[in-house]
Amino acid sequence: MIRRRKLGILVPSSNITMEYEMPMMAPPGVSFHFSRIPQTEDTEEQLEAMIEYVPEKSNLLAHAKVDAIAFGCTGRSSCSHYPRTILGVLVEVLSREWVMIKK
Repeated sequence: MIRRRKLGILVPSSNITMEYEMPMMAPPGVSFHFSRIPQTEDTEEQLEAMIEYVPEKSNLLAHAKVDAIAFGCTGRSSCSHYPRTILGVLVEVLSREWVMIKK
């Protein structure tokens, strides 16, 4: 099998489905690489605190030279009133680090 794409996914530490289910849905040649962010409860405080781990954990995924990084947490995506977004943090991190790591 030829590897076409490597996808990095940030998941909550309590998530037990994404690492199992995502590869079953992938076309041939697509691999998934996961990094966990601490989260043990679905509280607004923990969901908000997860964003602080995004730079470190996405940087670790970038070391694996993944082609893209996604945030696999439906709970956080519903909290749109927070001033900083996961996408914004990923853009900050990747704009500083991605080019150096991908070379």
